Amino acid sequence: MRSLVFVVVGAVSLSLAASHEARAYCYGAVSQVLSFDAALGELPEGVAVDVTGDVFVGLATTGEILKLDNGQVTTYAELDNGAGYALGMTTDGPGTLYVVLTTFTPGTQGLYRVSPGGDVAMIAEFDAATTLPDDVALSYDGYLYVTEAIGGAIYRVDKETEEMELWFQDELLVGDPENTPLPFPVGANGVAVDGASLVVSNTQRGRIVRVPIDCDGYPEDPLVIAEDPLLHGADGIALDHHRDIYVAVNDPNIVVRVDHDDGDLEVLVDESDGLDFPATVAFGRGWQRKQLYITNFAFYSGAEGNPALLKAYVGESGLWLP
Repeated sequence: MRSLVFVVVGAVSLSLAASHEARAYCYGAVSQVLSFDAALGELPEGVAVDVTGDVFVGLATTGEILKLDNGQVTTYAELDNGAGYALGMTTDGPGTLYVVLTTFTPGTQGLYRVSPGGDVAMIAEFDAATTLPDDVALSYDGYLYVTEAIGGAIYRVDKETEEMELWFQDELLVGDPENTPLPFPVGANGVAVDGASLVVSNTQRGRIVRVPIDCDGYPEDPLVIAEDPLLHGADGIALDHHRDIYVAVNDPNIVVRVDHDDGDLEVLVDESDGLDFPATVAFGRGWQRKQLYITNFAFYSGAEGNPALLKAYVGESGLWLP
């Protein structure tokens, strides 16, 4: 079904996979784009696509950001994530990346900007002892929204002034402190901008929440779009042009489409397609706009896992992004 071409980029060993074109645009077709080596700590978490169609993948445990451009893989930047993780990321049109680093080290945990030239700078700092920043989305008016998983919160950062504020916090975004394998609950996680609202996943509650934004930029009362055991482990999310929600759900190894109106669930990709703890999803752009990129974090799979970047043809175009 797939042919593999092996390449080496810097210190990162990976394989570049090309699916047969006859299957690439069949609804539901899944192919493996990049394969990583867990033994080298290559566990991909974040993925983002710029307006030219270049794909950026973040290796959570090494802090390396890779760029995939017309089949060529290069190291775009190297972030110092210490003993922590490089997590969610987004990009603006020209290719500036914004990456969340959870380092657990004071002075280094927060939101980072990576310029097209590869320069790295922190633009917002989060408390390393009490917060867990997780994902980031860029709005059409120049604000970056960052989820904070422990407190069930969303922070807003002005990408021009770099000023940060606690924008929204609610019980609907708090995880489950009674049933968590970690020393803290994991609630607000994936985030996407839906015009006049934010859509947020709550990992441990299996919940998708919409937070409307009023005309002055303030949050309104949140609404639960969907809550289902199938969504337990909901992580990164992306929206199509209908505003339906695509969710990487890492516990059951699935990617689900959630109807934005009635909350109905449809499983699009599962373990039989090669999913291994999927963490983040992002739509391609241009001629790849109906392809959904998926990172396999493979966090609990050890040496037998499948850390990888996959793509699935979902038949719908992604929502236009800033």
